[in-house]
Amino acid sequence: MEYGVCFDQSTGKILFDDVKLVFFRHPDVIDVYYGVSSDPTVIESYIKSNFLTKTGNVGNTSGRTYIFSTGYTYKYWCIQDIPNLGSRVISSVRNGSTPTVLAYDYYYLYYQEDPTPTTPITYGKITIDGFIYRIYRTIAKTSLHNVQYVYSF
Repeated sequence: MEYGVCFDQSTGKILFDDVKLVFFRHPDVIDVYYGVSSDPTVIESYIKSNFLTKTGNVGNTSGRTYIFSTGYTYKYWCIQDIPNLGSRVISSVRNGSTPTVLAYDYYYLYYQEDPTPTTPITYGKITIDGFIYRIYRTIAKTSLHNVQYVYSF
């Protein structure tokens, strides 16, 4: 139990000595969940059962491609809520050359501010497997624009 930290295999929880506050990432944490739903909010079980996953950063400076299934739906992204590092946060979302507008309402009420995005980036928060994720959703349902590009700093 070096530095007061250990991993409990039976519960999947990280145990730590709160005096030393050593944090590390659990090896099974998903970097990015993404998918579609016709509902304006989704819950953990829906995300885990229906969304696809990607490893690495949510975007990059040239735009990381996300291909969504067809249908009249909202598009969603979930990324772990960790400190704002340029490569871990969204600067803009586009469907080709047109900006994709993200939802802002009672659920998606947080603004990404540091670093400042090129377009308004709003998100909610959701817990998945005990970890807090930022959840982003397109403002409207559509059957168009099934290919989206996420840009980071």
